[in-house]
Amino acid sequence: MGRLDGKVAAITGAASGIGREIARTFFREGASVVLVDLNESKLEEAYEELKQQDASRVHKVKADVRSSKDVDMFVQETVNRFGRIDVLVNCAGILKQVLLQDLDDETWDESLKVMLYGVFYGVRAAARQMISQGQGGCIINISSVGSIVPLTDSIHYCVAKSGVNMLTKAAAVALGKHKIRVNAIAPGETWTPMTEAFLKIPGVEELFIRETPLGRLGKPSDIAATALFLASDESEWITGHILCVDGGQSLRGVDAEKIFEQLSQ
Repeated sequence: MGRLDGKVAAITGAASGIGREIARTFFREGASVVLVDLNESKLEEAYEELKQQDASRVHKVKADVRSSKDVDMFVQETVNRFGRIDVLVNCAGILKQVLLQDLDDETWDESLKVMLYGVFYGVRAAARQMISQGQGGCIINISSVGSIVPLTDSIHYCVAKSGVNMLTKAAAVALGKHKIRVNAIAPGETWTPMTEAFLKIPGVEELFIRETPLGRLGKPSDIAATALFLASDESEWITGHILCVDGGQSLRGVDAEKIFEQLSQ
């Protein structure tokens, strides 16, 4: 039996990277999954991959997490397709390295809208539905080690993810009486399509490996395995926790500011 047999999960940012790997893992462990993303072509690819294995357990929804209406819509679509929602993973994100003095209003606003507002909309929409179902549920927010260790090239990102941490804790307290668990995963530097361009800058990968106690970068499967644990009944007494999956990066921090200074010269 799969660890998520019979459960229904919706995953934002499911078209690529960590979100897609979480969808694969949940699907493999028996869940019905709703793939949510704004990138229509990549979303179709992710959908077709799982559809070929079992079309009855996968559904896709194009949605923009910056819009509360879109978020409410995909939660309702999940219920319309599978009858309920048991798990929500808020994984949609963006990444743009910019030093503080070069940070413009648009990048600041976009970061908070996608990675903080979008998570709040998801938590709220899922909570409303789970409360109405009366059987509890699980919400997993994807945070970052950058929420704990300041990254001077990504202050906007750090602030958004720090907000996710407190949102996670506050929601866990507010929703506990409804048997809804809310936790967050804080990945360290992980190879994904979103981080690939950054990690290929000469010296960046080596810097992170050198400063990571376990001596390697993360893989999407590292994060997906953690999400599986948090979504399963094995973690039924865990809520309000921010779980670092980072090879130890958060213990002392990794900051690539010097590399960006060199590139700008």
